[in-house]
Amino acid sequence: MVDDSEYLPPPHFYKKEAIEVSSDDPWKNDKLDRKKHADKLWNIIKDIAQPMVMTVSAPYGMGKSTFIDCWKADLEKNEVDCVKFNAWESDFAEDAFSAFVASIYDQLKDSEVKANFISSAKKLGSAIAKNSPKFLARSIVKLLAGEKTASELENYDLNEDDLAEIAGDIANDSFKFHAELSNSVITFRDEFERLIEKKCRGKLLIFVDELDRCRPTYAVEILERIKHIFGVKGAIFVLAVDRAQLLNSFSSVYGAALDSERYSRKFVDWHYELPEPQREIYSRFLYYEIFEFDRQGFFSEGEPDKFPSGVSCFFGCTSMLFRALDFSLRDIDQYFSYLNLVFQNNSAGYFRLALALVVLLKCENRGTYREIISGISKDTEQENLENSIENILENILPVTYENSRFVMQIIVIFSIHKKWNSNVEPKLCVSKEFFTKVTESDLDNESLRNRALKLISGEVASHTMSWPEAMVALKDIEF
Repeated sequence: MVDDSEYLPPPHFYKKEAIEVSSDDPWKNDKLDRKKHADKLWNIIKDIAQPMVMTVSAPYGMGKSTFIDCWKADLEKNEVDCVKFNAWESDFAEDAFSAFVASIYDQLKDSEVKANFISSAKKLGSAIAKNSPKFLARSIVKLLAGEKTASELENYDLNEDDLAEIAGDIANDSFKFHAELSNSVITFRDEFERLIEKKCRGKLLIFVDELDRCRPTYAVEILERIKHIFGVKGAIFVLAVDRAQLLNSFSSVYGAALDSERYSRKFVDWHYELPEPQREIYSRFLYYEIFEFDRQGFFSEGEPDKFPSGVSCFFGCTSMLFRALDFSLRDIDQYFSYLNLVFQNNSAGYFRLALALVVLLKCENRGTYREIISGISKDTEQENLENSIENILENILPVTYENSRFVMQIIVIFSIHKKWNSNVEPKLCVSKEFFTKVTESDLDNESLRNRALKLISGEVASHTMSWPEAMVALKDIEF
């Protein structure tokens, strides 16, 4: 029998398109409450006249791109001139200058400005090309070969006088090209500064996105171009980056011995760290507005005297696990895409919370998940799971009044239950010592602890699926 999962489309096809940034109301979907940070930054930089480069830094997947898109739209709504350059989209380009110019040119509106800008840019681009190692290499080949091909050079017998003459010619060309480059840089900078002063009311914000995803050499080249060519009066560059990745790019290009932090100051005047987002707020946005799980009735609150399993418990458990596992917003996006795929292909009823947490475990570490699912009945697999769950819950401790029932629900789900009329022995998903540690607090957790133990031992009927059952339910849904 062929596994149906081979015919399932990739999970990203199950993700609904996020709402685009509106030019009329840029912060309409600001679920992370970041408008206040944009306002704060603008109040600081709005009166700066000299060239400036700043970073808006956050780890990969924490919403930097959305932030600068909203900020750019907000500034434009208030008649501040802005352009955006996605560095990663041009990572294939040989020269960062040309890619940068093309992006700015496409976003300029005034035809006369565009003509003057591109004219000076072409002259500078030509001078840069002539000073490139590839151009000099081709010049050497032409100088040596004359009308002959480069392959015929292997038969040449050159003496010292010949080499000295060739070196002199190359040096003369190099000096000529360098002088042309210097003059072209001055001309371009003058034209660019004039453009900002006359057509942009003295200020142009240039947002650079995805720089930290580029090849290290390309990322460094972009920074060099910004510093030496585009850094003119009124030009403010905002780089959306993971600062740690940017520093790694410097080390990759110049060697591990480089003091990357100090070296970065050559290019960046100010680093601004975006605060860590509230993951539960973002999860609720995905749950209610993007995937609309509430309309599909995937979770119900259940009976009040039963162990919690409804939507509030879903958010409580997942929010703790997102923090404990350091999920980025992009990780959470991916998780909800997978969860949507699972829910569309499974009608587990009461068991959806267990499915949701097992899917989260799989997103966190597929290797561990596969080890566990390959031998559900083996004691070694339960031992692996114990270690994994304990390591995760260690990052949630100490248990507080607010999170105690969610911590206990996670333990209940990942434990092996004693089923009615079954020979399966119940087993906690954590060690007895850890279970005691979880419940040792000033809080009155005795009833919660006893309820959990009764559910696992089979003394009371459970409306909670345990992890082996959840994994069996997922066996035909691969992602």
